[in-house]
Amino acid sequence: MLNAIQAGVFTQFTKQRLDELEQAKSELEVKILQEEIQRPRMPEEYLRFFLHKFRSIDISNQEQRQRLIDIFVNAIYMHNDKIVFTFNIQGRHENRITKGNRGFGFN
Repeated sequence: MLNAIQAGVFTQFTKQRLDELEQAKSELEVKILQEEIQRPRMPEEYLRFFLHKFRSIDISNQEQRQRLIDIFVNAIYMHNDKIVFTFNIQGRHENRITKGNRGFGFN
């Protein structure tokens, strides 16, 4: 299509196709923005600050150990043949790690 436009062949079909492509591009840009809003990137500085806060935790202190677990672990489900760990991530409960007969599995 670009070759046709460069060659001076600009018909109703090329205009229509160009409009379709521009519309598709706009829709993709909106979808990208929506994904970025749903899963914002965490700046490295913020992540470093967050993790450095845990350097001062005294793991021999029961309350501080419990606080650390409460921050990261949502639930632990024990079944006859497996254990399922569910973690807190951005306010949602996701990223399950399952320990079964075949070792660890990630969901």
